[in-house]
Amino acid sequence: MKTYYAAVEGFIEGAYRKVGESVGKMTDDQAKYLVMAGHVTDVAPAAKDEKKDK
Repeated sequence: MKTYYAAVEGFIEGAYRKVGESVGKMTDDQAKYLVMAGHVTDVAPAAKDEKKDK
């Protein structure tokens, strides 16, 4: 299981989430369609910012 984070602001998994907020732990199968739609990501917000700086 991985921890996923909101990639967009809105209702995800039954709760309103802001960008970067933890959605919780899900299996790859559970998160598959949310990832494909661009709603969640498995990259932590801090790690994402560090990649942009390089």
